Amino acid sequence: MWTLGEDNAALFPGDPSPGLTVTKDAVSQILGLDIDYTTIIDLKGFTELVDAMGGVQIDVKERVCIGCKVEGGVVVGTTGYIEPGVQRLDGYRALWYSRSRADSRDGDFSRMRRQRCMVGALINQVNPVSMLRRYPELAAVLKKNVAVDIPRTTCRPGRSSSSGSRTAARSSRCP
Repeated sequence: MWTLGEDNAALFPGDPSPGLTVTKDAVSQILGLDIDYTTIIDLKGFTELVDAMGGVQIDVKERVCIGCKVEGGVVVGTTGYIEPGVQRLDGYRALWYSRSRADSRDGDFSRMRRQRCMVGALINQVNPVSMLRRYPELAAVLKKNVAVDIPRTTCRPGRSSSSGSRTAARSSRCP
């Protein structure tokens, strides 16, 4: 969706990010919800984040191809593999582990399982002391690769709203 919006930017005069607009509209239509704000993480940023964290330890269950894609029903472009077993993946391999589907035994379902595994592994390995040591590198990666469009004035937990109620500040937009 994002690419379609960017490729057809002329349909969105004055919109600085037609890809985001199209994606928000599509998600809104599919879910039947208004999408007020977004957080965007560049996939390149994912690789940099994993590298900044010192890699991620994963128990790889099935061989995953790197560089591969399907063209005309045939897997092409394979440049290597992530082999089964417990190992520490750098950002490049972590992204392929999470996104590759061309040579998976059940396509998207294998990819979705690996994505859940990746998220769990990243969360489980976050150690406050080691992350504090890596803070400068992590902060630089996040600043460069994460965009949030939530206005600072929208959510101020713990402050009174205009009605004087503290709970009013905790709307669905302010978890």
